[in-house]
Amino acid sequence: SIGLMGSSNNNANAAAGVNTATVVNASASASTGASSSNKLTLLQAVTGTDSSLDSVNQGSQIKAGGKLQLDAGKQLDVTGSSISAQGNVDLKADSQHFNAAQDVHQTSSSSNTTTAGLYLDASAGANANGKIMANTGASAMIGAGYYVNNSGSSSVNGSTSAVVSQIKAGGNLSRTASNDIVDTGTAISAGGNFKQTAKTITSNAASDSTYSSSSQQSSEGRVGMYAGASATAAVSGGATADASVGGSISTTHDDSQNSRISNKAKVSTITTGGNFSSDSTQGTTLVGTSISSGGNTSLKAASLDYQAAQDTTRTSGSKANAALSLQVNVNAEHVVGGEVSVAAGGGNSQSSSSTAVVGKINSGGKLSISVGNDANFAGTALSSKGDAEVAAGGKVNFAAANSTSQSSTRDGSASFSAGGSTGGGVGNKQTNGMVAVDAAYSQSDSQSTSKTVASVQSGGGITIRSGGDMSLEGSKINGAGNTTLAAGGQLNITAAHDSASTSQIGAGISAGGSGGSSTDQGKLNKEASVSGGLSGEYGQSNKDTANVAAITSGGQLQLSAGKDIKLEGSALKAADTVQLDAGGTVIKEKAVSSSNGFDLSGGATLTLKKKTSTDLPADAASNTPQSNRDKQAALAKEAAEVVNKKKTSGTNSLSNAGSAISDAANQPESSLLDKAKSSKLGQAADKVITKGKELKDKIPVRVGDLQGGGSLQLENSTSVDVSITQGKDKPN
Repeated sequence: SIGLMGSSNNNANAAAGVNTATVVNASASASTGASSSNKLTLLQAVTGTDSSLDSVNQGSQIKAGGKLQLDAGKQLDVTGSSISAQGNVDLKADSQHFNAAQDVHQTSSSSNTTTAGLYLDASAGANANGKIMANTGASAMIGAGYYVNNSGSSSVNGSTSAVVSQIKAGGNLSRTASNDIVDTGTAISAGGNFKQTAKTITSNAASDSTYSSSSQQSSEGRVGMYAGASATAAVSGGATADASVGGSISTTHDDSQNSRISNKAKVSTITTGGNFSSDSTQGTTLVGTSISSGGNTSLKAASLDYQAAQDTTRTSGSKANAALSLQVNVNAEHVVGGEVSVAAGGGNSQSSSSTAVVGKINSGGKLSISVGNDANFAGTALSSKGDAEVAAGGKVNFAAANSTSQSSTRDGSASFSAGGSTGGGVGNKQTNGMVAVDAAYSQSDSQSTSKTVASVQSGGGITIRSGGDMSLEGSKINGAGNTTLAAGGQLNITAAHDSASTSQIGAGISAGGSGGSSTDQGKLNKEASVSGGLSGEYGQSNKDTANVAAITSGGQLQLSAGKDIKLEGSALKAADTVQLDAGGTVIKEKAVSSSNGFDLSGGATLTLKKKTSTDLPADAASNTPQSNRDKQAALAKEAAEVVNKKKTSGTNSLSNAGSAISDAANQPESSLLDKAKSSKLGQAADKVITKGKELKDKIPVRVGDLQGGGSLQLENSTSVDVSITQGKDKPN
């Protein structure tokens, strides 16, 4: 598009402060500032796209008003569909797979904009400092020119939803497979009993997810002119003013990207109004599976791995920027200068988290888990209204399920600038140059792990037996009747430890140099400096929190092991007796929680300076306005020597002479000249005035018909200057 489009951004701010920490250093300060950024767009081109995607699954249904019997032979595959009957359901196949379909919704967009036009920027500021050495300052700048900008963005947002398979029976439900049965988020319900048998049984979790990603980039180039002015003044008498005009070329680029994806587990569920029975001749794997029965629950397998599902989230982001500018200017003192600067930076961040979704078995009657080899539980919650028994020919491991989080950030930046100036007025030539380099880097990392412990709760007694070792990590066991833990090998009851740690590292480096020369007051002044700095910091913290295991029995509590029994801060409690029988040693240890951390930081800066001042050759110095001031100073010094040689009543120094003159100035006007001229001081003043005429009224100090004054400077040598002028003005 072609046309006129305008934009404006205006800011104003003001601040004031008072410091009364100590009376002798009381101070007040105030500042104000305003800025305006304006653009007039002459040309704009915009392109963009938008799209969307929707995928919805319409599952199949098999429905019977009475009984339903399905014999698929070798393979039964059901994806996002349902099988239901008001009566019994009997499913047979060598392999039975119940899968989840995915509904998908996604939108995406992208755009790109290119603009060109004019810019006008202005800023102004003022400040005042009310300390003893009070000072004020003001500055203003305005810039105008041409600009070209290109910016673009893109984004994708989407979600997926698991459409799980369903099996419903008003009566009993059975699944029989000679090979395997696999569920993925399958929802199973039966009004009566549930029974399944297979060589291997696997129950996985499906997941719902959301995801998003975005990116932005912007580049701009400018070519223009600017003008600025500044002024400062101090109560001590110093004042400066400057004005400059120049041209500038600059370009900037910014880029950023962000993404996020999260998954929420949708676990398989089995709900039955009667008894529950599952039997695998080789192995059973359950991932976050939830089982609930109104009657007894029996789970048999050659091996059992009862895992926790995970809800997960991952995010990432990155950014990068760069800038380049070139400026050339000339100020009111005819000093021509220029500066080039380059800066770049960037960083990235990442985070991830996972939350355990533990499996559950809730039995309305007795609970029996029988495993030929090892039985592993990760945060699993087992409960029964009747007795609960877990028996394995190998190891039994009640581990805690882990929920974790991690994050990291990395940031870095670097800059380089160089500049110089030369020129100046007559008698004040100057040449200067500078270069500066800076770089910085920082990183931070954190990670944490929290534990969800396994639990066994029973309305009756609890029995847990293993042919090999038995381990309980922070587990909670609570039985209304007698409780027995018997291990053929070692019995280890340890605390579950939550942990968290952080670390951060930072480093910075800077280096620079400047130098120059100038002529002033008949002297050639040279100055050079080199500086460098280093800084760094490091810190870390660690925390560990112990959550002890607890075993509570409404009757007797008996722990036995063929080898050692190891207890880490475990809480053992029984309404009757607590008995520990070990084939080896009973080892009791404290569960220890700890935390520690430290922070280190340091830095160093080194600056080397050299300054020299030499007299200019006579022919060069005589042509400068400063040489005239030097002559005036010499005449004033000679006049001061005359005053010092004369004595007044009770006064023999310049300061006392000044006091006498001041007293004379305070006399009535009618007698001022007579009394002053008739005194010895007045006679001395006549000689001083004679010398003063040689200055041709170039010495500016003048107050009343007769005035005295002086100044004292202490540098490498001591000098005394005085000016006394006869005039017609009335005394102040």
